[in-house]
Amino acid sequence: MIALAGLSTDPVTSSTPNPFTDPSPLNGLPGRRKVCIVGFEEQNQQTAPLDDAEWEVWGLNMGNRLGIMADTHGQFRADRWFDLHEEHAQSAKDMAWINRCPVPIYLTHQFGLNLRARVLDLEAMQRDLSVRYGIAHGGHQLPCDYFASSFAYMVALALSEGFTTIGLFGVSLGWGRERLVERGNLEYWLGLAMGLGVEVVLGPGCRLLTHPGLYGIEYRKEGDGVNAICAETMRQLLQTKEVNHCFDTALRARTEALEVLAKACMRAVQQIVYQEPEHG
Repeated sequence: MIALAGLSTDPVTSSTPNPFTDPSPLNGLPGRRKVCIVGFEEQNQQTAPLDDAEWEVWGLNMGNRLGIMADTHGQFRADRWFDLHEEHAQSAKDMAWINRCPVPIYLTHQFGLNLRARVLDLEAMQRDLSVRYGIAHGGHQLPCDYFASSFAYMVALALSEGFTTIGLFGVSLGWGRERLVERGNLEYWLGLAMGLGVEVVLGPGCRLLTHPGLYGIEYRKEGDGVNAICAETMRQLLQTKEVNHCFDTALRARTEALEVLAKACMRAVQQIVYQEPEHG
């Protein structure tokens, strides 16, 4: 079933709640079966149910610095945090938050100084998913090695813990790499969740689980929409330095291969026309 729903060492501003001195009283309440995962598009418009005591709230990465984790009283609202990147990929601001995060924070491995830090245990997730949903029956298990974003890990963890409603707010994954590899992976986990009877709630404006039109039926609408998405994604990818480097490397390798082929073809033509003996 799918439904559509109607901090750091940086200076604290009116829009950025201080997680150390002004936490929400809703943080850490036990027994909730709904989880709200908050993405960075919440910067544009707050849609997450941060004032609703029925929801457990999960934030990630630098969301503590973006002012998106505040309830209507300006208090910091989060029950858990996720920063699923290795230590070498963390900036100084990231490490400052990881070391001081006042709620349980999930990491890829143990590092930093925070006693609340937990390592995301993929084997335990696999085991809990299998036991909870009976997937292990007959030797079949849910795959726990298909993850292309932090959001996919978070949805899988929510499933393994038995949440009955999973909401994503401020999450569309529509830019560059996100659109190309992360969105499909997240939608796989959301589809799995719905297949297991879990309610999936998408915030207003969320573009997950959507497509420009019905393939084959709305032929022109779907085709034009897909072409527009492909063109925009390509434009975004080519703005990325790392992707540009890979593109240039692949293009250079292909050009060199074509040059080798052209020389071999020219040599073969010369041998035929001039009946030159072939020399190794």
